[in-house]
Amino acid sequence: MTDRVPDGLAGRILSSWGDWTGPVVESAVFGTTDPTAIAGLIGEWAVRHLGSPVASVLWYHASVGCASGLVLADGTRVVVKAHQPRFHADYLAAAVAVQSHLAAVRYPCPTPLGGPEEIGVGLATATLLIRDDSGAMVPDTVSAVAALVRLTTYVDGMAHCGYAEGHVQVEHLAPHPLGALRDGALYPEPYSPAFSFRDDESASWIDRYAGLALAACADDNGPLVVSHGDWSPRNVRGDRFGVSAVFDMDSLVLTTEARAAGHAAASWLLGPDPIGTVLDPSGIEHFLWLHQRIRDYWLAPHELRAAWGAALWNLAHLARCEHGVGTAGAALAALAAHGGEIAARCSG
Repeated sequence: MTDRVPDGLAGRILSSWGDWTGPVVESAVFGTTDPTAIAGLIGEWAVRHLGSPVASVLWYHASVGCASGLVLADGTRVVVKAHQPRFHADYLAAAVAVQSHLAAVRYPCPTPLGGPEEIGVGLATATLLIRDDSGAMVPDTVSAVAALVRLTTYVDGMAHCGYAEGHVQVEHLAPHPLGALRDGALYPEPYSPAFSFRDDESASWIDRYAGLALAACADDNGPLVVSHGDWSPRNVRGDRFGVSAVFDMDSLVLTTEARAAGHAAASWLLGPDPIGTVLDPSGIEHFLWLHQRIRDYWLAPHELRAAWGAALWNLAHLARCEHGVGTAGAALAALAAHGGEIAARCSG
């Protein structure tokens, strides 16, 4: 280690760009594309806010933000995640507070250790590196839905766990930094600088579905709850006994019951997994039924239309991301195959 630049981190940062589209995320997060400078910022942050220098580097990954798996000199294994500037302090503070509560009541998410604190041109947070020996995704949809419902239910119960009024301002979880729509927009700003949502006639069929989806959600004024906005199998891990780890807790969002269920259905069914889930109308219907049954909250007809609308919008948004980078991915295929059927469920 040179000063506070962790050995090996700059190399891992540089090698990660071969799997992505270059240092576009790092530029947005750190304000530089120099791997050594970025490694130095992360090492300095660990010393300043975790109280220990970095002894070794486990891994590095960039997508929406930049996450580093690190071992500190005191032996603690941590994840430091640096966020884009759009993840403002109020949102991250609320997300960290909710995550702290969830970890304290034994929800299977990482325990926060520090942040949000400045790094580069954004903010960073840190958690304990949660142990996950499953080596596979969650084995069944029932376990996944139950874990999502448990997250919402545990947050509902925060007032009964000694949290004073106003201590955790969950209102700052809405809108999510990646989900805010400008007036008249079909989509938020792309979550990664690598994507392009420019006007494109070849994407107009995707945009039509997004418009139908938003219209279906317009009358949804149901109760607001805290949920997870990226309930993909890559963030929900486990084994045959159920869910053992939930990651990406900076995806916490305040939304309605209907939109929470519908959005999660599309994320779960579309995500990469080895258990054969398929994003089609029957898969969405099953997920929504499970969510209502386990949550014991049955959606009114207009809420159910909104849930289908949220699933369709999430699918269209992901398809637009794939279109933006020229990838013929799973979202585009699912929308082309089933978009019409899903849209029909949005209108009753």
